[in-house]
Amino acid sequence: EDHLARVRAEYEHMLHELEFHLEEAPPATCRRLMAQGRSFYPYYLAYQDLNDAPLQARLGGALHQAMLTAHPELMGEVNHPSTDGRPRIGFVSNQFYSHTIWQAITRGWLTGLAERGFACFGYAPANKRNDACTALSRSHCVSFHEGERSFTEWARLIRAMGLRLEQ
Repeated sequence: EDHLARVRAEYEHMLHELEFHLEEAPPATCRRLMAQGRSFYPYYLAYQDLNDAPLQARLGGALHQAMLTAHPELMGEVNHPSTDGRPRIGFVSNQFYSHTIWQAITRGWLTGLAERGFACFGYAPANKRNDACTALSRSHCVSFHEGERSFTEWARLIRAMGLRLEQ
């Protein structure tokens, strides 16, 4: 318990430092930060069996602010209403294959929402595997995109599909 309290306090301190740094950060600094976005995922928080929502909200808020500064052209309302009246939702994941994240989270969200009438869109920026789970993902999506692209290319693709970036 002491170790857990210490590492969470360290994480909270790092969040504070990030928030402070981003308050005055110029766009170039924020673009470099966004290019490293994958490194900000606090994977082990979920295994600590505590309420992570406040910490995750702070991280999301800090990264959202960096995004606004780095890429203001990617933010804001998107005027692409659904042509068929269905609510639209996008899934961005590197685990559209037989993986713990797919089995425990993404599969249920994607298939459940698609079966409830949502228009689902899949984005797999670095999906290295294709298997039956990938095929299931594709079958439940209105469109499914995968492959190597820059962050900006992915963001523009998502916006072009009528989905806006949110925290």
